[in-house]
Amino acid sequence: MGLVPQGGRDWIAGVIYLENIVRAVRAVGGGLLDVCFIAGPDHRLGRGSDLMLDVPVYSYTHRSHDPWSRAAWNSMKSRRLPRSLETLASRVGLSVLFPLQDPPSERLSVPWVGWIPDFQHKRRPEFFPVGYRSERDIRFRRIVEEASHIVVSSQDARADLMRWFPTADARVSVLQFRTVLDQNWFELSPQRVTERFDLPLKFLIYPSQFWVHKNHRTVFAALSLLRARRRTDVVLVCTGREYDERHPEYADELKEEIARRGLQSQVRLLGLLDRPTQIQVMRASAAVVQASFFEGWSALVEDSRVLGKRMFVSDIPVHREQAPDDAAYFNPDSAEELADLIEADWAHLEPGPDLGREDRARVEQETLIHDFACRFVDVVERAHRAAQ
Repeated sequence: MGLVPQGGRDWIAGVIYLENIVRAVRAVGGGLLDVCFIAGPDHRLGRGSDLMLDVPVYSYTHRSHDPWSRAAWNSMKSRRLPRSLETLASRVGLSVLFPLQDPPSERLSVPWVGWIPDFQHKRRPEFFPVGYRSERDIRFRRIVEEASHIVVSSQDARADLMRWFPTADARVSVLQFRTVLDQNWFELSPQRVTERFDLPLKFLIYPSQFWVHKNHRTVFAALSLLRARRRTDVVLVCTGREYDERHPEYADELKEEIARRGLQSQVRLLGLLDRPTQIQVMRASAAVVQASFFEGWSALVEDSRVLGKRMFVSDIPVHREQAPDDAAYFNPDSAEELADLIEADWAHLEPGPDLGREDRARVEQETLIHDFACRFVDVVERAHRAAQ
């Protein structure tokens, strides 16, 4: 079957999602399913890529509805034949394509699974310009009407799907993805990474893109409250891409807020890190913050779970559904609640990594990974049967 990377350079979680699928299937027995990657022009799956994992890669340059894309044009200039996703899917002989968020513009010769991560644009429309909301409405409707099968990432998202598309019920699966880390990463040294970035021995981490719904403002306001209480030793490390195409000015506004609140010495911005480096910074942290207003299923919570980290998480339905073991919940609109939780814990938190907690977390994760892999195989089989 063909795995189609989603998100490109802008949404790293879409790439990690497929990496976790490959690792999960292999963890429970690679014979469950043979996979390859069907990589578009925004994905560079060459040697050394985190996503390669020794999986065969086939590349396409454009979608059939956009034959004059820049990638297709560059291909022709270099005297290589541009290939569309639709053409490639039929030539490779795939059983199923997974996951597509942008429906094919022409009928595919193989069944495909549509992925709707969440309905944030419906539940929190204030985070989206009108054009984005309209585009998502059209795209989601096409997925519901045309996909062989549909995947959502949580029961919360499934309830939303049933609210707006109740006729899709028989073709929907909930696939709660899990983090499957490369075991070699646990042999690396977090201290070397923290020294490279000149980080303090003890810090919190919030590794999320600078997107409006990730709610960095509440976290910065909580740090400001702690500073007023003379807790100036609480340092927050932020990683992730510092750009939101829906709100291009937002990252600059956040940086201005850090300066206005006098938090320059307490907030460290590291930008988008490669996956192994980010994991080492998370391992070194004393605890993880996840302050988001909305999630389809939080990859950060799953990463933190497998690393055995203490978490301060926003009290939203998906986070309750994920139910991480060592989490304290706060109202995402209340900086004071978050500040109180951090202040109560700070003296007892220890810098990472805690090797004992990591070992126990990885053992507990095995059951979740097995269930994730089996549910994924079931999705593929259901899509294949639907097309027969």
